[in-house]
Amino acid sequence: MLGKQISNGLSKDFEIVIFDRNKRTNFETVQFDVFNSNKFKEEFKKYSFKAAIHLVGSKNISHAEKENLDQIKKLNLQSLQNLIDSCAGTETKIIFASSAAIYGKLPVPQSENLNPAPINKYGEIKKDCENLLIKESTQKGINYTILRIWSIYSKDDNKLLIGNMFNALKNREEIRVKNTYQLRDFIHIDDLIETIKRVILSEKSNNQTINVGSGVGHKLSDIVELFERNSSLRIARDPDDPNMGYDSIADTKKMKEITGIRGRDIFDELKSRLIIDGRINESHKNLFENKVICVTGGLGSIGQDIVRGLLKFDPKKIIIADNRETELFYSKSYPMGEKIHNEFVDIRDYNSVEKVLEGVDIIFHTAAMKHVVVCEDAPFEAIKTNVLGTNNVIESCIKNKVKKMILISTDKAVNPASVMGTTKLLAEKLVGAIATSTKLKENSVTEFGIVRFGNVLYSRGSVLEIWNKQLRERREITITDENMTRFFMATSDCVELIFHATELAKEGEIFILKMPSVRMGDLAKAFSEIKGLPKENIKKIGIRKGEKKHEELLLEDDDNITLENEGLFVKFPSYTNEERIKEVKAEGFKESSPTKLSSNNQKLLSVEEIKNTLLKEKRLLEGE
Repeated sequence: MLGKQISNGLSKDFEIVIFDRNKRTNFETVQFDVFNSNKFKEEFKKYSFKAAIHLVGSKNISHAEKENLDQIKKLNLQSLQNLIDSCAGTETKIIFASSAAIYGKLPVPQSENLNPAPINKYGEIKKDCENLLIKESTQKGINYTILRIWSIYSKDDNKLLIGNMFNALKNREEIRVKNTYQLRDFIHIDDLIETIKRVILSEKSNNQTINVGSGVGHKLSDIVELFERNSSLRIARDPDDPNMGYDSIADTKKMKEITGIRGRDIFDELKSRLIIDGRINESHKNLFENKVICVTGGLGSIGQDIVRGLLKFDPKKIIIADNRETELFYSKSYPMGEKIHNEFVDIRDYNSVEKVLEGVDIIFHTAAMKHVVVCEDAPFEAIKTNVLGTNNVIESCIKNKVKKMILISTDKAVNPASVMGTTKLLAEKLVGAIATSTKLKENSVTEFGIVRFGNVLYSRGSVLEIWNKQLRERREITITDENMTRFFMATSDCVELIFHATELAKEGEIFILKMPSVRMGDLAKAFSEIKGLPKENIKKIGIRKGEKKHEELLLEDDDNITLENEGLFVKFPSYTNEERIKEVKAEGFKESSPTKLSSNNQKLLSVEEIKNTLLKEKRLLEGE
């Protein structure tokens, strides 16, 4: 994780080449066995590096304590020796990532002038590596810089203490802590990356050892209490281990003098982030805990991800309502949990829908005919499912006093050019009209909302699923038009925004997820590069009936009021009263200027950015 973050941060200013046993990022990677010295030197000489950053080794102190000392020492020292030998006779500077663990229990703040006194395996290994680097580099005339790095704070980390706590909060798990009396210094990942960047470019840093921290110490108990005050995180305290616990704060005078970097105090940023994440998590809990929730189309891609997301918040019961017999059989045979109940329901049959919604608190209506080509060939079936089926759900919600209904819609409902898009637009209009009907408001307790978004990575029938199928059949992968653009988002991001919209929905508002766009030719190229396919393996087949070259999420000539925050637009149906708009603004939304939001009128993701997104999706790599 650290190597990836540093590589991403430095890639804006430098070309990056990774030397590693495995390919873990989209950067050019030389794969080798760390103990194959000749292979390393041979590959290293093919490049002219300005700097080489050594990050090999155990992830942290606790990982090192569980490993065999001789083995991890051999791994660290051998890999560093390979690098030193390869840099000899070149202009390449070695930057070695050491650790504050090298100081052990020495008095704080700890300066570079102190003699190392590590008390654990991790610190011992870093000390041996430093000694090796100084001795060998001095003999061979190699410039080097040793960075003694304190605890790293990054919002993307999910392994170290703070990252573990956020991860447990998100997944509603308990976390165990100990030695919280310790004072700890944290360096923000952005400050670390900027420090490395300046060390690469600065001759003042040559042959220097530099502490990289903020110079500010926080008791770990203060961080734990911050989580306890601002979130629902369950924290258990284990007995302290005095052999492992000690204070650690950096003397940062040298860091400021050589690099000009003053490490920030991460506490305020941590507090702001926690208040937001903790509030969202707590509000999700309040919304879903001990509730009966129905998901129509619950065996589809989005439906399944919604169900998985709901399980974290301890609902009383989740009803998967679907009409796919085989999938229902497997779902019944291998349920995701004891709270899952599978029901055979055809949303085109009102009686079937009304019965399944008895006693339901919240419904996510994802069931629909979603494929443009199929709807073009069977338009009346699309109307029965997407329009009449949605009406059945609405009427059943009102009759059964369901508290909230959320319709999952699509960007194809905006300025539709297909039967599918038109039917989804009609479904949106139905929900909006019912939600703002004065007559119905007097007799109905149901709150309504709509969530509209574009393509979701690896949903059923998506282009990624099709491409993997074509590869398994040893066929070319096909694209309709390389200049076609589409909105794309990962399922995990999608579900979080759906839940946030569910909290806010009340009177038929349309919550539009802000999604990045891709050019289909770039998506095909990124997919091919990840899979190691030649360019000629891509075949163009032309736009099909009902397809648009570009999709829209919003239209510029829309008269309805639109608000926005960082992740969502909110479009209000006609006749929404001013009080309702003020309520949504109070949730952190501001007025948005009327604009056309099209997949081709915003910044498109580059091939590298697309690859980063795709690499998060394990199913893509595994080709399931």
